[in-house]
Amino acid sequence: MTDITDIRTHPDGSIDYGFYMAQGRRARSQVAHDMINATTEATSRKARTLGQYFSQLFSRPRPVLG
Repeated sequence: MTDITDIRTHPDGSIDYGFYMAQGRRARSQVAHDMINATTEATSRKARTLGQYFSQLFSRPRPVLG
């Protein structure tokens, strides 16, 4: 097991649980933000690709009938 020697404590010697809870919240928040950003980027790429497809599709010369 890893030896942890630097544990944050209060002046009375008790462990500062609030500090560690805040660290956990920040870490979970960062992961959630990273997941949202990855999803947004993937969606943007798909939308951009579809936009390029339709742009090319509708910019082609139309056949003349008749």
